[in-house]
Amino acid sequence: MTRRGAAIVTALFLLFLALPELVLSGADLGIWGKADLRLTAYEWGAFWPGLLADWTPLFSGQAWVMFLTYGLIHEGPAHLAVNGAGLVAFMPGLLRRHGLIRTAVVYGLGQIAGALVFTMLAPAATATVGASGAIFALAGATMAAGEGRWSTPNILIVLCVVLLADALGGLAWQVHLGGCAAGLLLGAALRR
Repeated sequence: MTRRGAAIVTALFLLFLALPELVLSGADLGIWGKADLRLTAYEWGAFWPGLLADWTPLFSGQAWVMFLTYGLIHEGPAHLAVNGAGLVAFMPGLLRRHGLIRTAVVYGLGQIAGALVFTMLAPAATATVGASGAIFALAGATMAAGEGRWSTPNILIVLCVVLLADALGGLAWQVHLGGCAAGLLLGAALRR
């Protein structure tokens, strides 16, 4: 893929992530919708490990749909900005080298892997939202495949700082860890 094509695809992914946050932020500010729209989005679209066990879902298929929807909902504009920065940093290089399909597979499997590791290591009553698993998969794949301007030591430093901040701050470090592990494996496969 060309540099311009990679920039366009990355911008479209970013727009796709930003639209739900725009709607939720507008509701938070009272511009439109109900003030509790974000809470409703969390209830219906967040990743809830308990739904994979014995919880009663709000709708048929919620236990499987949440693997996709949790990556579209963020905790606010700052959370989206951090994930958006990661997307802009890591996606274009992978797109140029491996194309849209392979990069999208890394993104999607990273999001799923993040949720699975969250399920294994987080309390069942805890929910998570955000595209962090997918973004960390892009970072891991970039590191494993030796992509672009990001050297392995630089990415490792960034990953360690974020994981430490997650562990200390109560964020979903499990999602980041799962996404990164998936990205490392997929990036190694892409390198071959």
